[in-house]
Amino acid sequence: MDTIRGICNEQAVFVRKKDEKNGFSVNYKLVNTKSYHDKFMKLPLSSNVCEAVYRECGRLLERADGKEEEYMIALNARTGKIIIDNLERAGNIRRTSFNEEEYRAVIDSKEQIILIHNHSLNVRPSGRDIVTYVENDKIRISIVVCHDGDVYVLLDGKKEVVEIYENAYNEYRRNYNRRISKVLAAQVLYDENTNGRLFDLRRL
Repeated sequence: MDTIRGICNEQAVFVRKKDEKNGFSVNYKLVNTKSYHDKFMKLPLSSNVCEAVYRECGRLLERADGKEEEYMIALNARTGKIIIDNLERAGNIRRTSFNEEEYRAVIDSKEQIILIHNHSLNVRPSGRDIVTYVENDKIRISIVVCHDGDVYVLLDGKKEVVEIYENAYNEYRRNYNRRISKVLAAQVLYDENTNGRLFDLRRL
C-alpha cells in the first residue's frame, strides 16, 4: 500500500498525479478530497471497514489510473481485511475476474465479502455486474469505483434479476453481437428496476 499516503481527510495524497493524462486517467483532484473520502463513510459497515474499503479503492485506482483495464479486490465484509486481488496481473478491457486460485481464496473465506472493481469508462454497473452480485450470496456488497470519482454500490438484489437479464440477452443476440446485446440487456434490467424493485443500487 505504498502508493497511498495517508487518509484523504487530512488532505494527503490518495491517488498521485501522473505526468501523462488520457481518457482513462483518474480524476485525482476529486478523489484527493475529504468529500470523496466521506462517501465511503455512508456504507452500511463499521467505520473501520469503511476506512478499509476507502483505502483499497485508492490502491485499485492507483493501479488502474490511465488504463482502460479493470481490476478487482475482495475484502472480508466483517473485518475489512483483504482476501485477494488481481492487481498484480494484467487487467482486461471492460471486464475483470478472479482466476481459479484467487476464486478459491474467496470461497474458502468463512465470511461474506465486499467485492470492488473499477470502471475506466465511468459507467454504472453492467448487467453482468448485477447478475454476479445476486447470484453469489457470498457477496455482501459490490462496489464499482469509476475513474471520474463516481462510486456505485449494490446492496441488495432479487434472484429474478438473473432470468430477466439472460432472457433479454438471448433475445437481443438474435440480431446483435455480444457486446451490444449485453448493453441492451442491462438497460432492460435498469428499466425494470422501478423504485428498486429488483436491486438496490446507490450512487454515493
